[in-house]
Parts: sequence; structure tokens; C-alpha cells
Amino acid sequence: MTVASLYLLRAVRYWHRPIRLAVAQTDVATAADVVLIEASPDGRVQWASGAARDVLGHPLERLRGKHLWQLELEASAQLAPLHVTRFTELVRAADGTLRPVDAVFRRESDGRLFGILRPGNDPTLLEQAIEEAEARLIEADGSALQSLLATAQNGMALIDASGYPTLANSAFYRMLGLSDATRTLPALFDLVTSGSSELRRSLASVRSGEQQGLRLEIVVRGTDGSEREAIASVSPFRIRREIEGILLELADVTEERRATREIERLARFDELTGLANRRYFEQRVREHLRSRPNSAMCALLLLDLDGFKAVNDSLGHSVGDRLLVEMSRRLEGRFEKSLLFGRMGGDEFLAFMPDVHSLEDVRSVAGDVQRTLAPSVSLDGLEVTVSASIGVSIYPRDGDSFEALARHADVAMYRAKRRGGDAVEFASAADGAGVMDEMQLQAALRQAFDRAEFEVYYQPQFDSTTLALCGVEALLRWGDSERGLVMPDQFIGSLENSGLIVQVGEFVLQAACSEAARWAGPMSSIPVSVNVAARQLLSGDFARVVLDVLAATGLDPHRLVTRGNGDRRASKPR
Repeated sequence: MTVASLYLLRAVRYWHRPIRLAVAQTDVATAADVVLIEASPDGRVQWASGAARDVLGHPLERLRGKHLWQLELEASAQLAPLHVTRFTELVRAADGTLRPVDAVFRRESDGRLFGILRPGNDPTLLEQAIEEAEARLIEADGSALQSLLATAQNGMALIDASGYPTLANSAFYRMLGLSDATRTLPALFDLVTSGSSELRRSLASVRSGEQQGLRLEIVVRGTDGSEREAIASVSPFRIRREIEGILLELADVTEERRATREIERLARFDELTGLANRRYFEQRVREHLRSRPNSAMCALLLLDLDGFKAVNDSLGHSVGDRLLVEMSRRLEGRFEKSLLFGRMGGDEFLAFMPDVHSLEDVRSVAGDVQRTLAPSVSLDGLEVTVSASIGVSIYPRDGDSFEALARHADVAMYRAKRRGGDAVEFASAADGAGVMDEMQLQAALRQAFDRAEFEVYYQPQFDSTTLALCGVEALLRWGDSERGLVMPDQFIGSLENSGLIVQVGEFVLQAACSEAARWAGPMSSIPVSVNVAARQLLSGDFARVVLDVLAATGLDPHRLVTRGNGDRRASKPR
């Protein structure tokens, strides 16, 4: 057996067999003035040798079950380290008197405590017992060491003064990417990629006796290139209280740390796009606002993708998700160094501009954002083009907190939507009233649809050369009882924002085809044109709706002309 093997065996001997069995075989066990005590992990006496009556004044039957604190030995037991240490104690005897004893305690791996007590202050007999017990254990078969190395889940090694492992178990080899057949282990510090300096200082501190044990986190790169995160426990290896080496235990926490980082990522970032979620985005903006003077301007931008709901409803949520991911990728790729982005939820995004010199700077950046999102995206055979309505609030003009800035940006964004989308609006003092107006208008439009207040007017179209009638265009009007006849430029944007445009569009199509089918004489061949919103085209069943209307009204399909309403968000098949 090598010297290193002998050292490690002596260091771990108490983890694998009770010291009491070894000591009990010595002459000390029968000595009249030496007490052997074994206690449970919580400090209750389970066994004691026969000398307990004379030394402690307690016969075994009365001693069993007593707590060590009742004997005034609690401090020694609590301080029992991984190596044998001697204390001088005053023990409470059965008659209440305090008797001086030398006490040696050891806590085993299962938590049990073993102690040797002798009256007086002469440690000679105690040293004799410990040395004899050590000799018996060292002379025993080396299976205890082999069992430790084979069953230990963590990597364990004995480290020499130069930082080289002189003996290690299989788990230690695996962490280094080595096989058990490797004869020479590399220097430990050469394999630690993170925490090497701290580990070197810890080994030196423990070896000098300055520290009894230390724990630190390190990253080990194995010879196969793989990296493992580990908790390194450093403790002294003692022979007769002299430090002869360092015991290093490496607990692999790679998967645990990876799971922790994933939990932290999910708590901070949007799972779909990878952008900061609203909570983390808000936290970062708050931190920035606290760190800057009140006079320094910054901007909060709220982006809403125009027409996204139509894409989501017509092509499915998976396609909508792909569109969001692509838009997020573009934004971060273009503005990574100048803007902080976050996903508000749905198709809304947040952008924070930390350094603003003028409002024109913000307007320019907002325009760049729109142009970045403008190129079409290929989704399931369709070239889909989206735009963005952007609301902007300025710190400190529009508020000195994230809540105030977000509220004003939200109001400005809805004002941009009312303009038909693809617009940039800055917060203003009148925004509150504007939002209320929009909400009231959308509610009124829904009531108008339910009450059949929408009407279709027909505008003739003439050939510019012959001036002959060549067609009729169907035009939507709203006959409101309070407002009178409302023109479409005053409510079409709200129909788009509310999503009611699809139902109203189908109403116009039905009415126009029914009317044209009733025309007779020279009008019987005149085509009728109907304007169609982008959301109708992307609804997924527009073609079926047209065929159903033609079949129901009996209109010749050649007489129906459908025209996009000019919305640049419309998609064209490839």
C-alpha cells in the first residue's frame, strides 16, 4: 500500500467502521478509569463501558438515554471535528459534583458520536488508546478505502503540496475526462478554468492551518474539453493532529446550475422571442431612470404590429409566432447597441432609448424601426408584410416613472392606430380624451352593426374616352341617428382596430352583389366593384365567402370586381 493510500485510509477510517469496536479490543476498554461512550447524532448516550460508574458516578442503566448536556459534555460533542481532538471538561457526576476529565470525541459519518473519557489531565492513556485503535484499523484489509472510492458519488482526491492529485476515485477521474487507467494525473490548477486563484488560496490556507475547511465554486475543464461546474470542499488531512495533506471533494453541480440559469432566464426573458419580458424590461428601465439626472431625456416606445391578428387568425398561431420571432430578431439585430427591447405581450413590443438629444432623434429612430420591420416575411407560401404603430413618451416631459411613461406611450400608440396604422405618434396632454373617444367610437360602431345602421351607396364610373358608364363602385356609409351620415374616413380606422371590419366588409359584399343582380336593361352587364380590407383577405375564408355570396345572389362572377383598400399590410401569394 502506497504512502498516499495509507494516508487516505487513515483519514476516512471512521466513515466505514465504528471506532468503538477497535478501541474496545484494546486494554483501555477494561481500564477502571477510562470510559468509552457512544451517543446518537442528537447527543443521547446509547452505550458506555463499565468504568462509567466510577468515573462519572452513573451506572450504565441510568446513563443510557441521558443527553450529553446533562453531563456538561455538550460543548465537546458539538465541536467534534472530522479528526480526533482532545478537550478538558468538567463532567457532572451523579451526585451533582463536577469532576475534571480528559475527553476525546469523534463524530462518525452517520452522525453518531464516540468519546473516550479519563479523570485528570494526563492524556497519556488516551493517546495510547487512539494510537492502538489507529494501528488496528490501518492493519485491516484495504477494502474500506476501495469501498469509499467505489461508492462515493462525488469526486474525491488527496492533493499534495504542488497541487497534484496523488490518489483519486473514479468520480474524480470522470470529472477530468480521464479513465481510471490513467497513471499520471495532471496538475489540478491546469484544469480549473474559473476559480483557480481562489482554489489555490484555499488550499494554502487550509494547509497552513489558518482555515479548517472551505467551500467554493469552480469550473473544471476536462482533458476531453468538456466543462463541469463543481462545489469544491477543501479540508485538512491529519495524522496525529498534524496536517499531512489536503482532501478535496468535488460535487458536480453542472445540471443543477444549468437548471437554475434556465429558471432565471424564464423569469426574465420572453420564452418565444428571447426579448426581456415586461417585468424585467420594467426593472431595467427603473434602474436607468434612478441613475440619471432629471434633466437628461430618454424615450419609451410602444410598438404594435398592424394586422397581426389577421395573420394569427388566418394562418394559425404557429405562423404568428414565427412572425413575432422574425420581427424580434430584426429589431435586436439592428438596434442591439442603441435600444433596449422587451415584449409587452401579444404583438406589442417595448423599446427604451436611454440617450435622447432631441425629439427629432426619437422620430428618426422610430422611423428606422418601421423600416426595419417593413420587408416582407415568407410564411407558408405567403409574402406577409407588416407595419408598426408606434407611440412615444419622453422622460421627464411625459412622466418621471415607468408607469407614467408606459401609460402615455400606450395612448399615443392607439392614436397612431386610429390614423390607420403604420404611424408614429408622440404623447400629448390631450391623449386621455382621445383614448376615451376611440373607445366610445368602437362601442358605437358595434351598436351600429347590430342595429343595421350601415348603408351602401353606389358611385357610377365612366370611361374617360367615351364617357360611357363602365361600372359602379359600392361605398360604405354610416347613418347614425345622432351624427347623421358619417363618411368612412371618420370610422374605417376604428373598424380596423376593433376587428369589426371583417363583418362589415361581408355586409358590403352581400349588399352590392344583391343590388347588382337586380339591375336590368343596359345596367345588367355593368360590373360592381367592392373595396376589400387587408384583414378580409387574410381571414382565411375570403374566397369561400365570395363564392357563397355569388351563389346566393345569382350575380354573374364576371360582374364582381374586388379591390384592396390600399393597405400595405395585404399579403400576396407567391
